[in-house]
Amino acid sequence: MADGTVKGERRASIHSTDVRGQILPTPCNQLDMGCDSISSRNFARSKTEFKMKIQNLLGLMAAVVLVTGCSDDTEACDEGNKAVITIFNNSPCTPDVSVGGDEIAADMGILATQSVEVDAGTIDIEFDLATFSFCTALDTSVTVACGDSVYVEFDGV
Repeated sequence: MADGTVKGERRASIHSTDVRGQILPTPCNQLDMGCDSISSRNFARSKTEFKMKIQNLLGLMAAVVLVTGCSDDTEACDEGNKAVITIFNNSPCTPDVSVGGDEIAADMGILATQSVEVDAGTIDIEFDLATFSFCTALDTSVTVACGDSVYVEFDGV
């Protein structure tokens, strides 16, 4: 025959038809190229949607950390009843001293004393040194209440 079929053999149709002769949708198989491109588009779309969900989740987590990560655990003290932190430099180095994030002394002299009034709570004290120094930097925290007096000595070891 002219269409490539042997006499008595029917050519198989790629589409199924219903009783009225309308073409029904056929399930995709591995040989149909149109189905492969559709499924790969669906896969790419689902992959993109997954990435967007992960990015949204990470953004939400970052927002939660920013809102809840900063806790201010200091208690305001009345004027004249604040806690006093006295820092003594007992080292041959001259550190930059920060109390509660505020620098109170730049290149604090040898055997020098510096006092600062703070509110009650846990206060961070940092001693920063030059890049090359014989001394060792110190970061510490002290917990003070209103009216307390605390003495911190930096010996550089």
